[in-house]
Amino acid sequence: MNLNKSQEILLQIELLCSSVQQSTYNQTLKQGRALLAELHKCGLGTHAVYQALFVCHNSLDDSPSHDFAADLLDFVAGWCSLQNSIW
Repeated sequence: MNLNKSQEILLQIELLCSSVQQSTYNQTLKQGRALLAELHKCGLGTHAVYQALFVCHNSLDDSPSHDFAADLLDFVAGWCSLQNSIW
């Protein structure tokens, strides 16, 4: 399977979502935000990224993983501080 860069980044984000631990939440959130910034540099729009993350979010049980995906969605939607805004 040959994935393009944006697909690879989305897979990395999904892996972060499913493996985040409470003890490393903030550090992992910084990694997730950096990956979102990479998606922006790749030219992926807000809607496409939000849709992909929303599917991931809805597949997760209530846990740090679910909260983590919600925090990433906030970065995409702009529900964050201006310094964390990407799009």
